[in-house]
Amino acid sequence: MKIFQQYKVLVIFSVLFVVGLLVRYIYGENSLLWKMWSSVDISFAVVLGILAFIAYRDLVRDQEQVRLVFNVENKREVDTGLCLLRKNCTRGEVIGILGMMKRQNKTSFKYDSSHLHNLLDEINRVQIGRNTKLFIIINEDEFNEFALSLTT
Repeated sequence: MKIFQQYKVLVIFSVLFVVGLLVRYIYGENSLLWKMWSSVDISFAVVLGILAFIAYRDLVRDQEQVRLVFNVENKREVDTGLCLLRKNCTRGEVIGILGMMKRQNKTSFKYDSSHLHNLLDEINRVQIGRNTKLFIIINEDEFNEFALSLTT
């Protein structure tokens, strides 16, 4: 049954293809059943074209780059110079990147949990395509721990 679930669309497509061929060759092109089948076929083609366009648009959106930007206590924004693909912009990926950034005199990364809900909201907005920048709210002390050679 697992194989059917995996190939369900292919099986349904194949059955409909065979039914269409049988209608065409058993009843002929001038039959009412063939004309109805042709109308349904055209309708399905239009719907599949629309669905393919939507899937393509989502694929392109997932490949967009998202910039990581520090929002220091809602006073200033500092671009980290780092980008992620939108599809890879997850909580674990962002925290991992922040943890890998060179830090001054620190061995581990600690993120203020009071800002965690803001970070999750920002990640959600990026994932659904509303934002092209991921704003990471941090305190001034946290910001000073990062060894960034960027201009503010």
